[in-house]
Amino acid sequence: MFSTDNQIADFKSSVYKNGFGFDVSVFLNSDNTLQVHSNGLLAETYDSFQDFIDDLANKNQLWHTYYFVRIDKKYQQIVEAKLQETLEKVFDNLSRSMMSTQDN
Repeated sequence: MFSTDNQIADFKSSVYKNGFGFDVSVFLNSDNTLQVHSNGLLAETYDSFQDFIDDLANKNQLWHTYYFVRIDKKYQQIVEAKLQETLEKVFDNLSRSMMSTQDN
């Protein structure tokens, strides 16, 4: 881990500073649940990192715009998979929009 106080992830400074983004810090509890600090925008605890990242992506659909992210290597693959899924959705939506625009 990168911190002595069991911090396992940090998502800071969305490129949409005054818009949709919000900062999030994630800590591992002794019972392997997660404690999340997000100024009340996400749940305070999660049972797994997968549950957390799914909720983050659901509640902040621009979660992929954070430009300062630190993640414990143990959870890196989960974030990379969620990022890949998010980017596929973005490009799929762009493709649909282009087709609809062309049809209209």
